[in-house]
Amino acid sequence: MKRSRLAYLFVLPSIFFISAFILYPLAFTVYLSFLDWNGLFGPRTFVGLRNFERLATDSNVLTALINNVTYMVLGTIGTVVLGLIIATLLDSKIRGWALFRNTFYFSVLLPSVVTGILFISLYNPQLGLIDSLLGLLGFKSLSHLAWLADPKIALFAVILKDVWQYSGFPMLLFIAAFANIPDEIYEAARVEGASGLQIFFRIRLPLIRQVLATVVTLQILFSFKVFDSLWVMTHGGPGHASEVLSTYLFKVAFSQQDFGYGSAIGIFMAIVIFPASLLYIRLWRLEGE
Repeated sequence: MKRSRLAYLFVLPSIFFISAFILYPLAFTVYLSFLDWNGLFGPRTFVGLRNFERLATDSNVLTALINNVTYMVLGTIGTVVLGLIIATLLDSKIRGWALFRNTFYFSVLLPSVVTGILFISLYNPQLGLIDSLLGLLGFKSLSHLAWLADPKIALFAVILKDVWQYSGFPMLLFIAAFANIPDEIYEAARVEGASGLQIFFRIRLPLIRQVLATVVTLQILFSFKVFDSLWVMTHGGPGHASEVLSTYLFKVAFSQQDFGYGSAIGIFMAIVIFPASLLYIRLWRLEGE
């Protein structure tokens, strides 16, 4: 009996932090979503489901959701495919592969604000390195593009930057997964006359499919929580061309000081992300079995 009580004492700090930093903020956000409140010292007026009714008819929310899905699909595909390609090349144990691995992963460690400012300079239509290279390569029609000011390409420019920055994360996971594949399988495949592509698609990918599914799920979760890159580079603009749910929530809650409606948007984001979170938990349990 004393041992069980002592065990509860060790659990209490975890219960406290989970309650203070997860459960209470979540409950308070749900509470605010039923209010009309403009900030810390403003009066709180109960409005029922009015914020959610507004959410259902707000065209900016639909635009932000479409942009979120676009970012999720293109960002996930680009990051995972690039990470897989780099991991496959480095797994061939080329000379200096450890240096290449650390170099490719270094961008993941950089703050998004720093890389965002860097790419603002690179995308500069007058002095940016990207436009200069396109001009030197003969792509005159693509040079001097307003990468971050054109509503048609601003979101894709941010996606390109994030694919470059975060592909090192899946690369590292794929390298670890490849290391667990016995060399005997590769040797047997080569004896049977399998080509490099056949080994990749028929041996490598099937054997790391669980890791691949986990990486894709994580990238989906990261995609729906994106904020800093878009805020630094475009502020969700021009107009709402690169607006996502997180940037729109920030504008509503902190710029327009409508914390009730901002909380409703936050609840909507949680509902959208919830299925991907369940999928990740399911994959994590399967991997542990």
